[in-house]
Amino acid sequence: MAARVGFRPVQRLLACLLALLALLPAATAQSNPHEMRITLDTFRGQVTPGERAVTNATIEITCSAAAMVSSGQARLQVAFFAGPPWATPAAPTSVRVDPNACDGKFVRVRAPLGLDVAREAPAFVAETVKARATLTTPTASAKAEAETVAAPHWRGDFDAVVDGPIEVAPGGQSILVVRVTNRANAVTEYTLEPEHVPEGWSVVPPAPRDIPAAALGGSGITDELRVTIGSPGSGGALKGDLRFVIRAVPSVDPTAGEVSKPLVVEVKTTSKAVPTMALAGPAAAALAAALAARRRA
Repeated sequence: MAARVGFRPVQRLLACLLALLALLPAATAQSNPHEMRITLDTFRGQVTPGERAVTNATIEITCSAAAMVSSGQARLQVAFFAGPPWATPAAPTSVRVDPNACDGKFVRVRAPLGLDVAREAPAFVAETVKARATLTTPTASAKAEAETVAAPHWRGDFDAVVDGPIEVAPGGQSILVVRVTNRANAVTEYTLEPEHVPEGWSVVPPAPRDIPAAALGGSGITDELRVTIGSPGSGGALKGDLRFVIRAVPSVDPTAGEVSKPLVVEVKTTSKAVPTMALAGPAAAALAAALAARRRA
């Protein structure tokens, strides 16, 4: 006849199992004494190309880990570690912790961290950057990560030079070449604006020109803008050297960076005809139309 298992031993076994299950959460909590969390502040406004952008991280670590950091038995650091090519993380920040700030489980601490922004960082493009807090103890380490967004603003930077002096015969025209090098971090439209032009002379600048942004680590993109300069007839032509100003103006954001550059143009008047520079395509057509209009006038 088969033996029966009494109810009381089974009841005792179930009671032991329940007691063990009740201990599991406490064991789990004790197995991770270095639990850590991190959050990042957003950057205030757009970051500045060529400068270091700084924001703050809020880090939470357990009270036991905070005590180890405070006593020098552990080290807590925070730094950016990932982002676009134009962003270089600054050296990690070593974080000081006050264990007396424990709220019963965690200590919260704020720490700054930096990001070096390249001068050619493309403007108006928001990119994700990631930061990591690292807790290192003699026996273990813990990490926590967070991310935020950085967007560089426009940085006006360009050079402009003029050929010269140029020669213009009475009643004739010549072409002045202005070379503009865009070192800004965005495609920038440049306009040439003549100033203080003597009476009777004509200065016809080209249409505004878009010049591409400088490549990351590059020296800028150069384009040639051609200005048509016309002299009055022989009766009104000034003798000797003539000077006036052409101003190169970028138009992305007149409140940021360099706004404009004045260029001094030197013109020498001569009594003999001066051959106009050889042009082709639309430039030649525009010059021909201007000459025809002058003859009709």
